[in-house]
Amino acid sequence: MRARLFARFGPEAGLDVEFGDEATIGRGRDNSVPLSSREVSQQHARVFFDAESAAYWLEDLGSLNGTRLDGEPVSGRAPLGALHVLSFGAAAELFFLELDRGPEKPEEPETAALETTGRRTRIDAEAPILPAGLQAKRADAAAAGKPGSTTRVEESPAGLPPSLAGGHAAPVPAAAGRFGLEILGSPGGRFELHEGDNLLGRSGRARVVVANRVLSRRHAVLRVEGDRVWLRDEGSRNHTFVGGEEISGEVEIEPASELRFGRLEARLYLTGPVAGEEEPE
Repeated sequence: MRARLFARFGPEAGLDVEFGDEATIGRGRDNSVPLSSREVSQQHARVFFDAESAAYWLEDLGSLNGTRLDGEPVSGRAPLGALHVLSFGAAAELFFLELDRGPEKPEEPETAALETTGRRTRIDAEAPILPAGLQAKRADAAAAGKPGSTTRVEESPAGLPPSLAGGHAAPVPAAAGRFGLEILGSPGGRFELHEGDNLLGRSGRARVVVANRVLSRRHAVLRVEGDRVWLRDEGSRNHTFVGGEEISGEVEIEPASELRFGRLEARLYLTGPVAGEEEPE
């Protein structure tokens, strides 16, 4: 496995480090990725590959000013997908790009087939959705290119996925809703759900990315409409369960529902009052 940490903006612009199992980030010179900002701790954070979950992880090392993943604070460790924006303190920002996942046996029919003369061509690649933090940076860079500005917008760095290098705008995430999903098994985590469809799985395109091999890349979808939530399985290998029963269609769920994705248990929780309820004083 290989990955890159690189900077295109700010005081660290031009920094570009490729690594394998682990990279440490901080102000100390002995770090794999040394940063100059004084808001960065000597040993601030690390990115490492975990063989058990077959994924890279970001870990804050008890820094003074914190670490953020796509704008969200990281407490302890957080799993990484294909592309993210990592922030250290308030001034240092790096892009994380996973370069190679290696061969993987398809687990479900998420490939497209193109008919040719007597042959079928399989297309397995999917480009990751551009993180919100990166969307904002590209928007700022585009605005800086208007007449009268002295800021130059450089070409996309080599090695970025074609969907990013082409300069096409990525979809803007929907507004956050009033529900969240907590994964109770390893690696765990809490994810705020947005209005509409929220894909759960190992794919970097998922809203709820869980780096555990028990899940399929596109495992299930949680659909939020106002104060109601539905769950459906996406043809996953290890199936989806509500109340101990495997589901085949779309099922409405509540915070009291027992949820399981393969062997991973989860629970739906409220992040705020539902329609018609008042917030407690």
